[in-house]
Amino acid sequence: MAENPFQESLCLQLMLALYRSGRTAEALSVYRDTRRKLARELGLEPSEKLRVMERLILDRRPAGELSPGIAPGLPMPARAAATGPQDRIALLEREIADLRDASVRPG
Repeated sequence: MAENPFQESLCLQLMLALYRSGRTAEALSVYRDTRRKLARELGLEPSEKLRVMERLILDRRPAGELSPGIAPGLPMPARAAATGPQDRIALLEREIADLRDASVRPG
């Protein structure tokens, strides 16, 4: 996110990954940081998609409900089948790491 602070699609994906892995506070922090940067540097508010995602997280919607149908345009990440809670956690941690890596790559 540091390299592309105004790319809201990365923000949405990171928020979704963090929320799905039970890291609600971090997901909301990503929103607040992005909103602050948009307002301070561009004089803009976040897009409707970003605001919808924040509202859904604040409403504590089940993570499984947050999908492209709820926030149009959000891609569903490809996932391998998890066999248990530890596998699911490992998959989510890798997804978060991939999103962070993608946010710092130029492009």
